[in-house]
Amino acid sequence: MSKERVSLPSVSEIGAHIKKKQFLPVYFIYGEDTYQINETIEALEEAILPTVNPEFDRGVYYGKSPCEEVLDFALSYPIGGQNKLVIYKELELRPEKEKNVLASYIKSPSPFTHLIMSHAGKFTSLSQEYAKALVERGYIFECKPLQQKNLQSWVIQKAADSGKTLAPAEAALLVDLSGEDRAILEMQLEKIFLYLKDEKVITRETVVAQMVDTKKFLVFDLERAIEENNGPHAFRVAFTLLDAGEYPLTMIGYFNKLFTNVSRIPEQLQAGISQADAARQLGVQAWTYPKLAALSKRYSSARLKIIAEALLEADMAVKTSVLDHKTIMTKLLSAIFPASSR
Repeated sequence: MSKERVSLPSVSEIGAHIKKKQFLPVYFIYGEDTYQINETIEALEEAILPTVNPEFDRGVYYGKSPCEEVLDFALSYPIGGQNKLVIYKELELRPEKEKNVLASYIKSPSPFTHLIMSHAGKFTSLSQEYAKALVERGYIFECKPLQQKNLQSWVIQKAADSGKTLAPAEAALLVDLSGEDRAILEMQLEKIFLYLKDEKVITRETVVAQMVDTKKFLVFDLERAIEENNGPHAFRVAFTLLDAGEYPLTMIGYFNKLFTNVSRIPEQLQAGISQADAARQLGVQAWTYPKLAALSKRYSSARLKIIAEALLEADMAVKTSVLDHKTIMTKLLSAIFPASSR
């Protein structure tokens, strides 16, 4: 936080709003825990959406969209006659001076619109007019990264939510082996759940076995294949993972995160953001950023659009079609690796 030492509410307080179904007209969620930011936005969206016509009165915007464009949609009357839901992510990419156009809206928000905004990374100053308005009205919430001990508790609770028992020692081992990225930890847990089937207790042997079994062909080996532009290896890894019981949505989710980050880098470079700050905005380790920057030079905006469409198609196919998972993955990888690179 800035030197102003203003104590801001935690994002955890939003849970009470969702439980009571009493929502603020504006939410500004910021912090370095991008997993919690996205999870909170999804929870708010799920709770508010029943009162919204999603076809006409729901809008999702990202950092490339100017603030005025978002406000125009927020202020327009709902076609469905009830409420509107506006989600504005990556606000950290907009210039600070431009964001001050939000101040008047924050002070007098639309009575029929829920505006949810997110800012990845530290909030460096509360001196801007829009920031002061957020603080004065209690619309700003902070996401702090979980400490190691709390991260272990989170893993234990995640296991319990799925009917599994994970002891503290095994939770600590899982965090040590997987790292502190909660998205990765969640994927590892899902892998363990599939392996255990009806068994309830996650033992040390299970954690070690799953980590060792997948070290040869981890989902992250797909990223290495992309970095090396090695299409044949990507197909081998993907099919090996599928044969080992890997659920395709895990790979699709990983690809989605990777290419979303890649698509954001040109704008970061143009804005002159430091590598450390850019990595924080993306929710990745600083040492991985140069690899993503290299990929942004290889994949044009046209190719990224094709990949985004292929990812959406693959996600829908897994959830709704009877297509074989290898067929779905083949179509997706063919979009990522054009024939000329295979």
